[in-house]
Amino acid sequence: MAQKQKHYLDYIREQCPGLSLEDAAFNFLDGTHSDLVTINKNTVFRFPKYDWSTCYLTNAARAVRLAGKHVDMALPNLVQLEGGTVTYRFLPGRPLLRRELVQNKNLEQYSMAKQIGLFLTQLHSIPVEEAKAGQLEDRFSDKDHAYWENRCREIQKKLFPYCDHSERKAIRLIFRNALETEGFFSGRPAVIHGNLSPLHILYDEEKHRISAITGFGSCCIGDPAIDTGCLLACYGKTFVLRAGEYDPAIQEQMERAKFYAALQRLEWAEELTDRITTRDFTNFRIKFSEPCLP
Repeated sequence: MAQKQKHYLDYIREQCPGLSLEDAAFNFLDGTHSDLVTINKNTVFRFPKYDWSTCYLTNAARAVRLAGKHVDMALPNLVQLEGGTVTYRFLPGRPLLRRELVQNKNLEQYSMAKQIGLFLTQLHSIPVEEAKAGQLEDRFSDKDHAYWENRCREIQKKLFPYCDHSERKAIRLIFRNALETEGFFSGRPAVIHGNLSPLHILYDEEKHRISAITGFGSCCIGDPAIDTGCLLACYGKTFVLRAGEYDPAIQEQMERAKFYAALQRLEWAEELTDRITTRDFTNFRIKFSEPCLP
């Protein structure tokens, strides 16, 4: 660990020779694909954890350049350095956990729902052709009915050996409802965040409002209901419907959002079965969901 810290500080000295390194805070836990180093509480560096995770940081830099032209919400102003590392000014706030939402008064919950709704409206309205020109990946066009039939078989093959009859029935039902509904996956493609979890929604506890959105490594062209589904899984239906008052598309997306919310849990279980098979638990993290909102 000390060797890694020294390596990162040496890199920062080389890349940013005028930057004082009086105070350095290291975070090797919270980043899925990157290690975080915060210098003097105002400058953040993200280093790729693995060679292959460089693509997430590169994608995040492309995504915020594009989204920053269209959304009012504060975003990290990413600057890419050598080796896939990115740096940006520190964004104040802490993750908007479910319990933070529950503890706030209804008026403040509505205010945060409004911010989220407006952010989604603006993000999902970015022209797809502009996103393609900005080199965002299209992960929509190939996810047709045949793709989801295959995913259903794949998930069942991996999970069923660890499931009882009740859990197997529940998994079948999740996919059956989607696959038997004509046109279920034929929504309009849009630029999506792709991982709109509490870790990436920063909350200003003094002003009781969202201060920034981060975590654009998975941003792509996809089904906007994926973003809605992530919010649904993290915050519950009441909050999502409040956001829907400012993003009319949310109501139309709701059934697909429920599918994607359920799929998140299945994919985490799928990852766990893969690790059991390979016996590789390197950087494994437990994903704990707080109790649902009413």
